[in-house]
Amino acid sequence: MAKYKSRVKNKYMGSGFEGYVASARTTEGLELAKALQNSGERGMRIANVLTDRKKDEAVDKIQTLYSSGKSMEAIQTEILAGKHPDLTGKYVEKTTQFHLGKVKAAETITNITNNINEYDFENNTLNSFYEKYLPDFKESDTSYTAGFASIFNEYRAEEAVKDAATRSKHASKIKIEEGRVQLSIIPDENLETDYIKKWNALNIDVPNTDGSDKPNKLYTNAELQKVIIADVTSIIKSATTMEEIERAETILNLDMGIGKNGQNIGTLSDRKSEEVDTVKALLATKKRAVLQNTRADEVYQKNKGVEAVWAEAFAPNEDGSPKNKIQLQEIQDKLKQFNDPQLVATFADFFNKNRTVNNDPVITDQFMIDIVSGEFENYDEMITEMLARGIPESALGTANIRWNQYSKAKETGSAPIYLSDATYTGSMSKILKGVEESFKPDASGLPNPNAKFASFNADNFIKNEILNWEADFEQTNGRKPKPEERRKMITELGKYVIETYRSDNVADPKSLIPFEEAKENKKKEKEAEEKYKTDTQTNISNIESNIESIVSQINTSKSELPAYESSVLDTVNVFKDEEAEFNTKQIKDFATSILPTVFEGVEINQDFIDYIFENQNIDGILTPVSQSLGVTNEYLLEILKQIAVQNN
Repeated sequence: MAKYKSRVKNKYMGSGFEGYVASARTTEGLELAKALQNSGERGMRIANVLTDRKKDEAVDKIQTLYSSGKSMEAIQTEILAGKHPDLTGKYVEKTTQFHLGKVKAAETITNITNNINEYDFENNTLNSFYEKYLPDFKESDTSYTAGFASIFNEYRAEEAVKDAATRSKHASKIKIEEGRVQLSIIPDENLETDYIKKWNALNIDVPNTDGSDKPNKLYTNAELQKVIIADVTSIIKSATTMEEIERAETILNLDMGIGKNGQNIGTLSDRKSEEVDTVKALLATKKRAVLQNTRADEVYQKNKGVEAVWAEAFAPNEDGSPKNKIQLQEIQDKLKQFNDPQLVATFADFFNKNRTVNNDPVITDQFMIDIVSGEFENYDEMITEMLARGIPESALGTANIRWNQYSKAKETGSAPIYLSDATYTGSMSKILKGVEESFKPDASGLPNPNAKFASFNADNFIKNEILNWEADFEQTNGRKPKPEERRKMITELGKYVIETYRSDNVADPKSLIPFEEAKENKKKEKEAEEKYKTDTQTNISNIESNIESIVSQINTSKSELPAYESSVLDTVNVFKDEEAEFNTKQIKDFATSILPTVFEGVEINQDFIDYIFENQNIDGILTPVSQSLGVTNEYLLEILKQIAVQNN
């Protein structure tokens, strides 16, 4: 049987199909058309893939440029300048604009966040605050605007929720404060009768915000409770007296009446809440503090009162005389108001003329440091110890200053200035080391036992000097010293202390007087020295101008001296020139008597001798005088030294 291949089914057919005529389901033309169609579809898919790739690359490129620190405006400018051809074209332009809008939104949000502290929600709205940070969209592409909105609108919505919560919280805070103010003005004596009534009256009806006829209440139950809590908290925080503490306690324990359910509400103190517990804890803490301060204030007032009585006792009368026995008795009676018999006894003992007085400055210095170091709990204890140590009455003024310095430091919780200021602490260590080094080891090479004792005394002396200087400086200048001023003072004081110990080299040098007194003495000495030099120079000049007359007087007086009269001894004692001895003694006696006359107006003492050797300017006097006497200038100087020794 004949067979042939079917074009449709691609099978070989038998005789059953033989002679059958059928039309083909496809042709070469159709196959070509189909092939072209398939090729076109694949091309479109490839084009779409390429377009999407270009869009993704554009997004990545923009993100890279933005991450490099360029702003959206800078990126736009570069695109328009043709610097980024891969960001142009109909396939990527919309994507580019959309992403640039998102980038600008991020910039705007960052700018707003950085300046959000300028937003005043009480006098402004978020939308009006945003206006100065939003870009101008008039000339912007719609894709750019859409990209900006896709980011910023989400941010705006989140911030609007936060803003609403802030405004609601603030409105509630204002309501609570307004209610607190109304309750705070109720007098203490009316708390029991009026406080809860006025508190309930705060919660008036207000229109319902949903438009219904049923009114709302001005306060929620939670807000109404916070009004009382705020009032009590305010009282506690500002309380300085027990009366204020008692007001807070009374309010906490007021019966708040009957609730809507007919049950007794109880007191605020009965409530089991974190806020109430916090208020009760705050009240307990403040009550302890006020009690302590009240007791401390009572002690302070007593100390000031006792101090005033003692100050009156030491204050001189109008004529400058001290208080007499009758006056002291009247002043002593003022101490009875403090109901402390020991105060009266101490006062009487202190002014007992027979009490033992110790004038050792070392003892007084230590006592003053003990005061400022807090060794005495009250003023009376200080006076009692002053009496026991025999501190002189004249030291009470300084003791009062130390007591005031201690009291001020105690109030502020600070240490004495010589311990708290680094300028002093560092310098004091160096000074005390210098004092100890001024004492050489003993013969066996061991440390000098006086070194430590001297350091102890010097330490107290320096501390007292610092305290005195600080008090005087603040009183004179109306302010505390600056670091450089303290540095200058302690440097000068240190030099003075070390030099004094090196000079006297004893543990308790008598020449170690208060620094200001020492400086004043030194100043006076220098002034006196300068005056002496000036006066002496003037007198010497006057003497030189009259030297001829003086020499003439010397010659006249010398001519009147008795001549030597010889005796039998002159011939017997051949080993001794009696006449020469007579003449030498006569000239010496004459010179000794005549020189004070020559230097009239000048006291011949050691200061004058020092002046001569420092200035060497009296040859105009010595030479004519020595020549008239027939001696040398050196001889006259020796006689002047002898006269100076006699005058000293």
